[in-house]
Amino acid sequence: MTQIMYIGHIVYELQLIFQPIPLRGLQGIWWSTKFLVYAMRLDLVPVHGRDFDKVTGMRVVKRVTRACGTLVGDVIPLSQLQVLAPLVPKFSKKTNSHFTAQTSSHYSSIFYVNHFCDRELYYALHS
Repeated sequence: MTQIMYIGHIVYELQLIFQPIPLRGLQGIWWSTKFLVYAMRLDLVPVHGRDFDKVTGMRVVKRVTRACGTLVGDVIPLSQLQVLAPLVPKFSKKTNSHFTAQTSSHYSSIFYVNHFCDRELYYALHS
């Protein structure tokens, strides 16, 4: 299952949690005692000039891509992750034929952030 985390106004889809090992003799490097996360970035999208979708009351996020179409990923400290953010794929009139319950997060690019299922996320998004 894909883990989605919320940091500030950015949502990340976790891909990998790791702890780098410095080369021998290199001591005191800031990241040598930290766990880091490689994550794909999703940005909040205004809907008709609003922060929230008018019908659902939920925020909308979209995968960030470069001009060439590749996804944007970041390496961030694990300690910066604030709260799990459950996402619901935003369906359009035509849906990808590969969609299943297991692959919907992989084939979707736009999601609703379901802030109603978690009190911490609700307050984080409404502060």
